[in-house]
Formats: sequence, structure tokens, C-alpha cells
Amino acid sequence: DNFTVIVSGNDNGELSYLNGSTWVYSFTWTHSDTLNFTVSFVAVDSFNASTILDPQVRICGCINDGNCTEVGVTDISADPVILQCDCIEEVWTGLFCEEDLDGCEAFGCYPGATCSDNPAPESGATCECPQGFNEIEEMCDDIDECENTTSNDCKQVCINTEGSYYCECLNGFKFIAGSTTDCEDINECEVYNDCHQICNNTKGSYRCSCIEGFILTSDNTTCKAETPCSNKPSKPLLCALLQNGTETYACIKGYMIQTNNHICTDINECELGVCDQNCINTNGSFTCSCEEGYTMNADNRSCDDINECVEHALSDTLLCEENEICENFPGSYQCSCPL
Repeated sequence: DNFTVIVSGNDNGELSYLNGSTWVYSFTWTHSDTLNFTVSFVAVDSFNASTILDPQVRICGCINDGNCTEVGVTDISADPVILQCDCIEEVWTGLFCEEDLDGCEAFGCYPGATCSDNPAPESGATCECPQGFNEIEEMCDDIDECENTTSNDCKQVCINTEGSYYCECLNGFKFIAGSTTDCEDINECEVYNDCHQICNNTKGSYRCSCIEGFILTSDNTTCKAETPCSNKPSKPLLCALLQNGTETYACIKGYMIQTNNHICTDINECELGVCDQNCINTNGSFTCSCEEGYTMNADNRSCDDINECVEHALSDTLLCEENEICENFPGSYQCSCPL
């Protein structure tokens, strides 16, 4: 039989007849309160007979391609009932999938790496090792910058450290003023040296020689009379007979001669800056010592910083926590977190 369906009221919907058997009415209704409302449908025929349908309203507020699900709904018989949202895994979160999932909080990174969340719609997080490290099998592995000259700017010696490196100069050289990479020759003759009488500077080193009438002993620093005077003076005075038969005088090492009366006086080497750090003057000599955090070099005068980070790394003992970086400083060290 033919019949007519009329929709009355505030109509903003669309009525359609599907497959010749089912009427479907689609409409949009905006309501400010998602909980305090009811929906009823009243059907009235031409004889003014009516029936009422009170359907259960199921609210699906999922966005960002989230799927509505009954899983997790406390009371599925409630009316209206707000369905839960099944959000895209590792991308969205929140009641309606409205929040970007923080990949760093959810998944984190391997030790030492910096974590950055991948903004939705990208998933997960990005892990990045700090400068001076490479990512190898989800581990931050130290880069040895000293293995390749293109990885460091040291002109002479490169010392690798965890996450970095530093430069040193060869013996007999020092850093150029204002530089921590480039080296220049040390003129040992301009400062205190082991030479008894005359110092001759060479590149990276120096050699000693003696004044007329004296020659070097086997230690190549101390001078003795080539031909001692017949009237040999007592130490610390020395006397040598020259080829022309005249006598010349000098003092043993550690003393200086007063030429007018041939008297030797002690040289206060500490006033000459012979020691890098601490100095004690003695008759004809001196003693140097280093401050805490430094070690004495073979010359018994200069002190080198102890690189605690390297020493403990070589001995497989840790100064810092597992995720911290050890930074060496003159006389000390510091543990810090990766940037």
C-alpha cells in the first residue's frame, strides 16, 4: 500500500527510505549539556493514533580517528551513555582522543639519550645521543675523536675523554697564548733550566755548554774545570787554568759568583719561578711540590693536571653515576648530565 511519512517540528534532518523496507531519519541536534537531556520520538497516524519511542542515546565523542567502544563503560544501561574511546595506539590519548600522547613519558629512551616527543599524528618519540656520542644498538657510545685527525683540531697530542677530548703539547712545547690546540716551542733558556753555565735553546728542547776553561760532565748539564788550578779552592768555588796560563773562576751549580772577590752566594731558585706550583729553597738547590689534583713530572719541577675522568675510566672505576658525563677541570673534575 502507498503511504506518506511527514516529519514535523524543528526539522533540520533528512528522511530516506532504504531498500524499500526501512525508513531512516538523520538529523543534527546541538545541545550544551551532554548528560541532562532526553530524546523521544512520537509517531502519529491519520487516525490520530500515536506511539512513543524513547531510545537509549549513545554518545560517541571520539576525534582524531578514535573508535567508540563499550569496553570500560561502567553502566552500559545508562541513558544517555557516554562510550569510551579506543585511540590510535602511541599517537592520541585522553577521554576523546583529544590529547597528543607524550612518547617520552610512555616509552622513554635508552640511557644517556635525549628524548623528544613526536607530535601527533606521528607516533612514539625520537631519541638522540648528546654531542660526542653515537647511537649504536640503542646505546650512546663515546666517539673517540682522537682516532681521526679530522675529528679534532689538536696540533700535537689529542686525549680522548667521555663525550669529548682535549689537546696537549709535546714536551718542550706549550700552548700559544689564547689557544688550547696550537703549540709553540718553549725557550727553556729564558726561564730556569738545568744548565750550570750556558743554555742553548733548540726546537722542543735545549742543550748546555760551558764558559771558557770548563767542560761538561757526563750529565750534560754540569760544568767542571778542564784544567783545574794548582791551588784548588774549596767548594762552592771552582777554578780553571786557561791555555794562556791565567786563572778563571766559577761556582758549583746552585751558586753565583761575585767576580770582585771570588765569593759564591746561594741562588734562590724559588724567586726565579723554577717550580710550577710550590717551591722550597735550599743551599745550592730547591724542592718543588704540586697541589692536590696535580702530579709531578719527570723534571721534578713542573706539574700536570691529573685527568681523573680518564684515569678512572682506564681502571674501570666510575667517578660519576651511570648516566652522567665526567668533565675534567684543572686540579679537579665535575659530573654533569647530558645536554
